[in-house]
Amino acid sequence: MLKSKRYENKKYLKAARGQSCTLRLTVCDYNPETTVACHNPFVGSGMGTKSGDDNICFGCHMCHAVLDNRIQSRYSREELKEIFETARYLTHVKLAEMGVMPKDEIGKVR
Repeated sequence: MLKSKRYENKKYLKAARGQSCTLRLTVCDYNPETTVACHNPFVGSGMGTKSGDDNICFGCHMCHAVLDNRIQSRYSREELKEIFETARYLTHVKLAEMGVMPKDEIGKVR
C-alpha cells in the first residue's frame, strides 16, 4: 500500500514563533516564547507519522503537552478534538493575517 505524501510548509511552522497560544487550555502558560506549531494528533498520525503542516494550531509548551497526552488533563478526547479544531481555525486566520497563508485556504486541510 502506497503512503500519500503529507503536506509540508515550513513557513507555517516557523510562523508559530512568538505567537499567542490558540489552544488556551486551563494549563496554558500564555508565554509566546514557548509557542510552537502543534500538529493535529487525531488524524493522519500513527507510528512515525503526523498530520500535514496545514493541520496545525499554535500552542504553548503546556497546552502542547496536554494535546500530545504527555501530561494528564481533565479534557476528554472529544473535548480536545473540538478545542483543536477551533484553535486550528484561529491559527489559519492568524497565518492569513501574517501573509503566510492565502485567505482562501483558511479552514482547509489537504
